[in-house]
This record gives sequence, C-alpha cells and structure tokens, in this order.
Amino acid sequence: MSIEIYGPILGSLSYGFGSTIIAILVGTMAAIYFECYKGKQYVIAKFLFALPLAFPIYVFAFIYVGAFEYSSAIGSFFRGIGVELPSLRNIVGASVVTGLCLYPYVFLIVGAHLRVVFPKYFWNAKSLGLSDSKIILKVLLPALKPSIMAGGMLVMFESLADFGAVQTFGLKTLTTAIYSQWFGMQDFMGGSRLAVVLLGIVVGLIFLQKYFFKETNIQKIQKNLKAELKANEIFFRSFVVLVALLAIAFPFTQLLFWADLTQLMREFSVNNIFLNSLFLASIGSLVIVLIGTAIAFSIIQNNKLNKLINLTTYGYALPGSLIAVVIMVGFNMIFPISITSLGIMGLILALSIRFLTPAKNYISESIALIPKSTIHALAIQNTSPMKSFFKIYWKHIRMTSLMVFFIVAIEILKEQPAVLLLRPAGFDTLSSRIYNYTSEGQWELAAQPSILLVLAGVIFVIMLTKVQHRYE
Repeated sequence: MSIEIYGPILGSLSYGFGSTIIAILVGTMAAIYFECYKGKQYVIAKFLFALPLAFPIYVFAFIYVGAFEYSSAIGSFFRGIGVELPSLRNIVGASVVTGLCLYPYVFLIVGAHLRVVFPKYFWNAKSLGLSDSKIILKVLLPALKPSIMAGGMLVMFESLADFGAVQTFGLKTLTTAIYSQWFGMQDFMGGSRLAVVLLGIVVGLIFLQKYFFKETNIQKIQKNLKAELKANEIFFRSFVVLVALLAIAFPFTQLLFWADLTQLMREFSVNNIFLNSLFLASIGSLVIVLIGTAIAFSIIQNNKLNKLINLTTYGYALPGSLIAVVIMVGFNMIFPISITSLGIMGLILALSIRFLTPAKNYISESIALIPKSTIHALAIQNTSPMKSFFKIYWKHIRMTSLMVFFIVAIEILKEQPAVLLLRPAGFDTLSSRIYNYTSEGQWELAAQPSILLVLAGVIFVIMLTKVQHRYE
C-alpha cells in the first residue's frame, strides 16, 4: 500500500468517527430531554428537531463554510469586534457541522427506544432516590446502548459515503480520492483499489457493530439507584435551544438570506434539473420497491438462500462512489462501451444497490405480519400466483410499499457521488448542480438549487406523512 493512500484512509476514519461522536452526543441528549422531561408534550418541537435530516450533508456544509468564511458578513462582523473566527475547513469543523446535520438518525432511534425503556426502568429507580445524573448515566444510557449504536452506525456510514461535504471542507478522504483518480487522472485501477479499501473499512465496521450490539443487563444496574428528574432540566433545555439555533434556525435563515427569486426561477427552468431530480427519484424508487418486493417474497419461498439474499441489506452501508466504481469497472470488463452510454440505467442500477435495504426490510416485516391462517387458507385455494398476490398480499403491503417509495425517493434526491459518476452526459440534477457551484465556492448560487432540493424533499415528506397517518 503506497504512502499516498494513508492520508485518505485517515481522513475518512477521522471524519467518520468525529461526526458520529457529535451526532451521538447531540441526538442522545435531545432525545432524553424530549422523552424524559417533556413526555408527550412538544410534539411539534420533536418534529422540528428531525428537520436537519431533510438537508443533504453537502448543503449543510456549504451553508456553514460560506457563512463563516473570511469575507462573509459574519466573519467581517466578528473581526470588527476583535474576534477571529476559526476555520471550518478541517476535521474538527467538518465533524461538528456534519454531526449537527445527521444527529436526527440518533435522535429518532433513541427517542423511540426511550418511549419503551423510560417507563419500564425509571420509575423503579426513582423510588430509590439518587440524583437524576446517576439515573441517566447508570440506567438509561446502558439501556439505550443498542439504539445509540444503531443510530451512530447510520451516521458513520453516511459520513464515509459523503463526497460533496468533504469536498467543500477541503478534506482528503477515500471518496474524494476515488473521484480524483477516476476523473482527474483517468486512473481506473487506482480508483478501484481505493474502492476496495473503502469496502474493507465498511465491512469491518459492520462486523464491529454486530460485536458491540449487545443488550445490557439492567437488573444488575438498578439496585442502588434513585432519582428525581428535575435538577438538570435547565442544562438539557439550554443545550436543546442551542442545537435548535445551530442545526435548524441558522441553516434555513442562511439559505433564505442567499436566495434570489430571479436566479431561483432560472435554476428551476434551465435544463429542467428540478424535473430531472424528481424523475430520477420517482423511477429509481419504483424500481427499488419492485426489486425489494421480489426479494422479500423470495425469502419466504426459499429458506436455503436466505443468507445469500440477506447480503442485499449491506447495500445501504456502501458509499455511492464505491458502488458506482464497481459497476463501471465490471461493465467495462464485460462490454466494450461505457455504462453511461446506456442513459440513466447504470445510475438506477447503482441507486438500487445503494437503497435496496429499506425496501427489502420494511416489506419483509409487512409480509411477516400477515396471519398464518390466511396464508394457509390461500394455499389450498386453486388460484394463480398473480391473483393470490393482489387478493391477499398486496392489501397488506401496499401502504408499506408507498412508505418505502417516498423514503427511498428522499434518499435518491440527496444522493450525490453516484449521480456525479454515473449520470449520462447532459443529465444534470439538483445534487450535481449544487456540486458544480460549491466546488467553485459560489455559495449564493448554490443556495438556489439547494432550496429547490429541500422543496422537492418536502413534497415527498408530506406524502410520506399522509401515508403514515393512513397506515396508523
């Protein structure tokens, strides 16, 4: 392994672990505040705290870099009062900003777990009477370890897969190195070797997750605890307010400050990038739902292949740049033409591999909820497989399939590395347009497609919310 490769490896690991630590701290503390101190109150506030997830990491990155750079209004203001702001173009700044963007992964999972764990363990410990700090540290956090690990691993995978944000922060990571080798130096084998290294890191993290993902024996921890959950509420409340300002209020305000209605309409119409993004998200989501449904049904039909089929769930942990490189190299080894010459088919293939995991998992869980008696009754009837599917199975999985469609559509809208590597010539999307502007430091111009990207995401989020209400 050459010396040049150690820099990107160290950059990827430092950025990934740094972002994960920040996201775990912010997400866990916010979840404890809302679920332990407020309970069922503040429903709207909890919804707002999940909003940063609608922002792609690269949009969050250019908002902060552009707002705090030397020549910005904020930078000039602080210099006027004798304060020199530190640069965000380093591992620490990138980790903090990315953690503020991705903490909802931890916040949502830990919050859901707390709704089960908190009533079960807290009231027993409360009757014994120690400080609330001890009950949080010695009861709640150990009980929440599985969900904290799950949310943290999602943040880690997203950070390792990121390309646009690390490019904006000026970091050297494996994703930027792959892109540079592939397009900058036309070194296909060099890019492939870097992709293999990145794959090895991801697989290693998956195995580490399984090793550390163990439940904690709470019964041993509860014996000497008692608490009164009031003393530290001011601390948690102050922390939550600070996060709300940095992760929600500031990014939205900065985008609106940069917004130019004329430029926004121009971005909306030029090359139809808004429609291109919606088209790619819709077609890609439809294909992924169909493939996920087929895989989910194949699992219940043939148990011998379940372990092999379950490998499809690793796709979400693989960066888009890695998947794109593998597809391009594999296609070039078999055929004498580039896969990009086939239009968006290669891109949809990469997106299918990348986001197949939620489709397969959600639809499999939905199928598992069908009563066994219904399936047995259907088996003795003389009906064709197609009639059986629409008569029984489709009624149970249709709402889940719609939910998966909108979830995957939101992820496809935000995907950047695979789009940059595999999109056909002349096919621009909102994510590729944002990269074009941010790579040149044109933050105000990048704000226009970013607003459109958030708007497109909101469209799918609203639809997803309606489906969830009907499902419940």
